[in-house]
Amino acid sequence: GSDFTDGQRWELVQVSLIDKYDNLPITPFVEQVVTDLAKKNHGTARDTLKGWFDNPAYFKKHGIVDNAIPNIEAFLESDLTLAILLFEHFISNEAFINKKDEFDTYDAAVVLQKILKQNYAKGLEILEKLLLIKKPTINQQILISHGFFHHRDPNVKGDTAALTRIFIDYVKPHLKRFGDPT
Repeated sequence: GSDFTDGQRWELVQVSLIDKYDNLPITPFVEQVVTDLAKKNHGTARDTLKGWFDNPAYFKKHGIVDNAIPNIEAFLESDLTLAILLFEHFISNEAFINKKDEFDTYDAAVVLQKILKQNYAKGLEILEKLLLIKKPTINQQILISHGFFHHRDPNVKGDTAALTRIFIDYVKPHLKRFGDPT
C-alpha cells in the first residue's frame, strides 16, 4: 500500500498531465493512479479518464487492449454507468474503428457481452447504434457479430436464453429486411 492520500496521489499525477503531452498519461504509473482514483469516484480523475477515451491520440500512443479494455473492465463491477460510457467512447474512436489489427476487437466484444449481461437494454442500444452505421468497418462488424457470446474460450458455454433473447430482440428484426420466412 501507499502512504500517500488520494489527494497527494492526484497532485503527483497532475504534474505529468501537462499540455506538452496533450494531457495524456506519460507512464503506465500515471494511468494506473488515475484509474484507481476514478474507481474511488474521484471526480477529476473520472473526467480525466473520460477525456483520454475521447482523444484518438490516447489509443494511438497506448494501444487498445493494453489500456482501454482493462480500464473499462475494471469499472464493469463497480460503476457500470462509467464502464458503458467509456466503452461507447472507445468504440466511437477512430483508433478503434479503423484499427488495422482486428484481433483485439474480440476483447472488446467480450466487454459488450458483459454489458449485455449486466444491462441488457443498454447493450442492445449499443448494438442498435452499431447497426445504424452505413458501412461498418471490420472492427465494427466483429463487435456486432461476436458481441453475443464468448467465442474464444471453448470452455465457456453460451447462455442459450440470452442468445435467444438477443436473436428475437435484435437479429430477427434486422433480418426482416431480407424477407421474413416465417
